[in-house]
Formats: sequence, C-alpha cells, structure tokens
Amino acid sequence: FTMGTIEGIAAHLDANTGEPGAEKGAVQTSEITIDLEGGPADGTPLSSTRPLTLLVQALPFFVIQPLLRVAQWMLFVNIFIYCSSLAGSRSAAIFVVAFFATGFAMRVIRPLLFIAAKWCIIGRYKEGRYPIFGTYYLRWWMVNQLQELLGAGIFERNLPLYYKLLGAKIGAGVKISKDTKLSEFDLL
Repeated sequence: FTMGTIEGIAAHLDANTGEPGAEKGAVQTSEITIDLEGGPADGTPLSSTRPLTLLVQALPFFVIQPLLRVAQWMLFVNIFIYCSSLAGSRSAAIFVVAFFATGFAMRVIRPLLFIAAKWCIIGRYKEGRYPIFGTYYLRWWMVNQLQELLGAGIFERNLPLYYKLLGAKIGAGVKISKDTKLSEFDLL
C-alpha cells in the first residue's frame, strides 16, 4: 500500500493513463497494465478486496463445504434406503450399517476428489515468484484449502502413495508420519 492519500492515487492514475507500450506478456487496460499472471506489470501489489479474490476465497466456505455436507447426507440416505429395501424393513441396525458405509465411502471419495481437483486447478506446481492475490496465488490457496477440507482419507495409512498421486517424487521405502502436512507436492 504505497498510495495512502487521494493525491497519491491521483498522481499514480495521471502517470499511468497515457499510452505507454505494453510489455511482453501484459495486457493494457484503460487504467493500468496487467500482467497475464494476475499482477500489475509495474510490480504494485494486488488488492485483497478485488472481486475475483473475494469470490475465490469465499468458495471453500460458502459453496464447497456445504456441497460436501449435502453430498454426504444424500449418500447416507441412498445407502439407508437401499439397505432397507434389501432387508425389507427399517431398523437401527440398517441405520448403523448405512452410517458406517457412508463414512467409509467419504474416506475414499474425498481424497480422490482432492487429487483430481489439484490436477485440474493448478496442475504441476512451478518454482517461481508470484504476486500475492494474483491468479497463481489464488489457485495455490484454493488447493491448500481443499487439502484441509478433503483430507487424505484412506491414504492416511499410505501417505507416500497419496503424495505420489499428487505429483511428489518419493523413493521406495519412505515412511511419512500422519502428522506431517506437505504441500507443493511437485516440488518435493
């Protein structure tokens, strides 16, 4: 935050409203040159309150987490109805079976969903410097939030396989503590 006054903002706008030649890998808008990676080409920081940033940061809490809860309950109801139709009645035992079957299914589905989401959202992590609140940063942040929400599930017993599926290069016979939290898997 370098322009904390109206005069500073006005001077910045006056300096940048001309028609300077756009740099390679940048797009010229009517107000400022934007780097295609999501940050201003002149190196000024991006705002944490720009609409894209706010939208991306709201997704895990207001969309993804509620959808996971709804999917879990719908899976439970479907398993319960299916088991009830097989047994011909609805009893507490069928409820318990449906409860544990749903828990097991979610321990399988959630990490597989995270693995697929990681590859779709960010692909391979690339070493480099990226502007905070730029598009690469937001994709990195989203993958980290999904890792927290979805977890390792059944892969907790075989974390090397889990991290290999996420792109890490891990040697044979390596043991990883279940308390270890790794990220940027492709850079390991």
